[in-house]
Amino acid sequence: MYNERRTCLRKFELDQSKIDRGTIQVLLEKLVELQLPRAERMLDRVNLGEILSEYDLEFLETISVDITTVQPLLHRYPQYEKLDVKVMSLYTEIITKGVKNDKQSS
Repeated sequence: MYNERRTCLRKFELDQSKIDRGTIQVLLEKLVELQLPRAERMLDRVNLGEILSEYDLEFLETISVDITTVQPLLHRYPQYEKLDVKVMSLYTEIITKGVKNDKQSS
């Protein structure tokens, strides 16, 4: 009985690991192909003193929700924690400079 439970648990762990890897792969592709290029363009704009548009703010809000949702998954895989920190740092820099630019333009 104990061995059967252990075997079932092991199978579940292997299945969950496959699901996690697939999810991480999709998230990384989305990050690299869509989110980072847009974030880098936004950073360039705020570095030039531009303010963030409503569209930019909606994008940042969506990213914030995505990151919060995926963090528990990433914490199970420590090799992705540095990436998580770098992405959060990038978005924080965009928001901070965007707010500063907005205050200066008022």
